Amino acid sequence: MKPYTPSDFKKLALEMLEKTAKTNPNKLVVGWISSTPIKNELGKISYIQICEHEIHSGKDFDRWQERIQINPQEIVYNYDREKGEIRDFKEVLKDIKKCNKFYIAVCIKIIKKIKDREYLVKLLGKNFILRTEINLKYDLNRRFMHDWFCVCDDKEDHARVHKAEFFEVDDDEVIAHLI
Repeated sequence: MKPYTPSDFKKLALEMLEKTAKTNPNKLVVGWISSTPIKNELGKISYIQICEHEIHSGKDFDRWQERIQINPQEIVYNYDREKGEIRDFKEVLKDIKKCNKFYIAVCIKIIKKIKDREYLVKLLGKNFILRTEINLKYDLNRRFMHDWFCVCDDKEDHARVHKAEFFEVDDDEVIAHLI
């Protein structure tokens, strides 16, 4: 088991963002400020989500699924105010890679409860053991198969980040837990 740190999640998020932008941009959702009285805010990206499934509608976006949400803590624009049009995402991606501060959250799928406050979880093709300070909704009702966690917060004091520990596991460890 390899501990997964906020830096590891930041690296994973940026790698997955670049890969998804090239291979299947329909799995990306970009939230940005489209109208505001504050001139400098127009076009600012508030979040980018890398989703498990393609997003073609609000219904697709609203359903529970594995995803990584990246919130740049520095200003990155999705909208070219001078030209009055959406920027090419390749250019936006270059600006995001230049950022030093992020807030990153993940929506994981709970595969199995291993023991009290310890779960086998999945995130976009990677498997983890998750240890939490609280029991997840999964304990109460198995219909709740997903949950959100903050995994990187460069802007805050990291208090929210340490409420859960992630450990990457390989396929053999996953099989051992499922048997």
